[in-house]
Amino acid sequence: MTFFERNKKNLTILLAIIAFWAFAYYVRDLPLTPPNGVNFTGGDTEGYVEATRFIKTGVTTMSGWYPNHLLTNFAYLHYLIFFEKFGNIYLGWIILNSLFYILSGFILYKIIYRIFNSDGVALIGTTLFLGNYAAITFGLHYLTDMGSWMFYLAAAYFALEYAYTERYKFIYYASIMTGIGGLFKEYALGGYAITVGVITYMAYARGKKFMSPFVLATMISFVPFTLVQIYVYLQYHYSYLDWVRSPHSSSGYDSKIVEHIKVLIYLFNFAYTLFFYSAYLIYKNYKKYFDQRTLVYLCIVFISASPIFLWPGITERLDFVVVPFMILVSCVAVKEHEDRLTWFLPLGVIYLVTSFCMDAYILQPEWKQTLIGFIKNII
Repeated sequence: MTFFERNKKNLTILLAIIAFWAFAYYVRDLPLTPPNGVNFTGGDTEGYVEATRFIKTGVTTMSGWYPNHLLTNFAYLHYLIFFEKFGNIYLGWIILNSLFYILSGFILYKIIYRIFNSDGVALIGTTLFLGNYAAITFGLHYLTDMGSWMFYLAAAYFALEYAYTERYKFIYYASIMTGIGGLFKEYALGGYAITVGVITYMAYARGKKFMSPFVLATMISFVPFTLVQIYVYLQYHYSYLDWVRSPHSSSGYDSKIVEHIKVLIYLFNFAYTLFFYSAYLIYKNYKKYFDQRTLVYLCIVFISASPIFLWPGITERLDFVVVPFMILVSCVAVKEHEDRLTWFLPLGVIYLVTSFCMDAYILQPEWKQTLIGFIKNII
């Protein structure tokens, strides 16, 4: 049996995800080469570019710039410096994020299939992720979120495999994903919470070893991140304490709860019909859909994302880390009606159109022009 025969299903899934990526990228129409539109002044994109300049020269020309990116985006910044040597930092940047986007979709597909044992359910759940407003607007963009989201999902996948197979190697894989992902952005460190949560549950419920996997997972997950913090402090005399004290680290809101609700509504829009219906089904009879370890795993995934609610700032990019949990819950409704998957097509179309029409980066800010432009691009 050839490699392609053994992996026919995986290759088909990857090709489908790549096709969706091509569609999303075509509709977004993000320019790749300056001066054809790459001019994001005052935002994080400019800050990342300035960080690469600071690493190379030791000086900054951007007013009000803080070197916090050196602490949280160490790997991404060095990739950007590498791309710059080939003359087009933006082209390399979007290729890297596109790769992370595709891999994220594939990994989430594997997670959903592992839990629900259904290709149809996994397909719909993955579409909710790939077509999400934050994924297409900020993931496929000149930002550094996509890589960390991918490593977070990879850690979640390997932790799930440990829960199902009880093979310790998956704990180490999950920890490696967390350790590497922590060099891209802090989201990936949530993978540590999932890994440790699963280790704790397996030790309690299955009598598995706790201390040695816990210590090793902690070391693998945090040694790279800690070394970077030490390096940045010694090299640039800057630490997380400096960032916390800076005015950029705090934001004022009348009600953080209200702001989070608004952001989460933007993120999941019409898919909330699936989420709330699924929550009802779970409340009614969760044993129909999950065994105990899966239910505990879902709770751990939510806990791993919940620190975002304590973060000073509130944006779609930050709250997006909660979306994988919401998708996993929403898949219960799809599983309930697995024999009638076509029922979900209208909702899926509405969800995708809403996501693609929601931000000025994608098309136009006015909703009429946005909808017309979206239809023209498809035609």
